[in-house]
Amino acid sequence: MTLDLVSRRVLLCLCLCTGMLPVLAQNTILSSGNWDDPMIWSGANIADVVSEDVVFSVSSGITAIVPMATAYTVGNVDLQSNTIEIQGTLDIGQMGNPKSVTAADNASLKMTSSVLSALTIWGNVNAAASFSLWSVSQIIVKGDVNMGDNGTILITGGKSIIIEGNLVAGTGAFANIADGSTLEVLGDITVGTGSSRRSSTAVIKAKSCSGPPEFCGGVILPIRLLEFNADVAGDEVLVRWSTATEINVDYIEVQRSEDGHTFANIGKVKAFGNSNTIKNYSLTDDAPVIGNLYYRLHSVDFDGKEEFSRVVAVRYLSSNAVQIFPNPTDHQLNIQLNFIPAEQTTHVLTDLYGRTIAQFTTRLQRETLQVPDIKPGVYFLKTKSGKDIFLNRVVFTERP
Repeated sequence: MTLDLVSRRVLLCLCLCTGMLPVLAQNTILSSGNWDDPMIWSGANIADVVSEDVVFSVSSGITAIVPMATAYTVGNVDLQSNTIEIQGTLDIGQMGNPKSVTAADNASLKMTSSVLSALTIWGNVNAAASFSLWSVSQIIVKGDVNMGDNGTILITGGKSIIIEGNLVAGTGAFANIADGSTLEVLGDITVGTGSSRRSSTAVIKAKSCSGPPEFCGGVILPIRLLEFNADVAGDEVLVRWSTATEINVDYIEVQRSEDGHTFANIGKVKAFGNSNTIKNYSLTDDAPVIGNLYYRLHSVDFDGKEEFSRVVAVRYLSSNAVQIFPNPTDHQLNIQLNFIPAEQTTHVLTDLYGRTIAQFTTRLQRETLQVPDIKPGVYFLKTKSGKDIFLNRVVFTERP
C-alpha cells in the first residue's frame, strides 16, 4: 500500500470521526425582497452559483423577487409554501448539472415581467397541492413536473411553458392558457379527476394525455403510425402507411431521397384530421430512380406543427441500365445506354447540393460529355429516358 493511499484513508477516518466531511453549500432566504438584496439572505450571502442550494427560513409568507436585468444560477430549491417571482433570469441547475425544485402546499413559481425574463429548471419539479406555475414569458423544465391536487398552470398571451419530461397532476388540475399561448409536454400528461383547461382554444401538446376530456380533449398529439413501408410494384414504388390516431393533422407528404440524407416531396394526401380509428393511406411513386431509394412521411398540423416519420428503404431495379466510363475521370465522361431510347434522353450532371453543372438532351445510345472546368469531387449524373430515371455517381479528379 502506497503512502498516499494510507494518508487518504487516515484523512477519511478523521473526517468521519470529527464530522469534518464536506457538505453542499446552502443559502437561506430570511424575508421577502429582491434576490440581489443581501439583507434577505442569511449571512448576507446571496445564492448565485449552482453549488448553492436555496431554502426558505419559514414555511410560508415569503416572496423572493429576481429583479429585471439580473440573472442568477442556483442549485436545488426547497420552496416550502413560498413564492419566487421572476422578472429577470433564473436557472435552477445548469447543463450537465441538473437541479430540482421541491414545494409544499400553495407554493408558486411565477413571472410578472415579459421583458427578457426566463426560468429554466434543469431537473424536476416536485410539488404538493395547489402549486402554481405562471409564465408571462418562457419557462422550460428539462425534467418532469409532478403536482398534487388543484395545481395550476397559467400562461399569458403568446407565451409558453415547455416540459421536456412528463407532467403528472392530481385531481382538479387547471390549465389557464390564454389564446396564442402553448403548453408543450414532450413526454406524457397524466391528470386526475376534475381537471380542466380554460377553454377549447388552449393549446396543449403532448405525446399522450390521460385524464378527463375537459383537460385532455383538446390536447394535440403527434400522428401515431401503425405501419409504414415501401414496395416495388412493376415500374413503380408503392408507399403505404396506417395511422392509429390523428389529431389536428392537415395533410401528409411523402418524401423521397436518393442518398438517404436530402429529401424532396413527391406527393401528398389529405389527412382525416382527427381520428382515433385505424386509417390507411397509400401513394404511388411513378417515376422512381433506379437504385436505392429512401422514403419518409412529413405530417403537417393545422397549426403548422411538423412531424417526420422514420425512414424506409427499397431497391428499385430495371433491365435497362446506363453505364458511364471512365469513372473516376478528369473531364471526359462516356455515357452508354444498353437499350435503344424511344424518345429523347436527358442527362443532367449535378453536385452534391443538387446544383446543375451540365445538361444536354440526345436520342443516341452513346454520348460523350466534356466538362473541362469542373472541380474535383463527387457528382451525380441523372439520366431520364421515358419513365425510367437512372442515377450514377461520378468522381472527377484533378486534370493532369
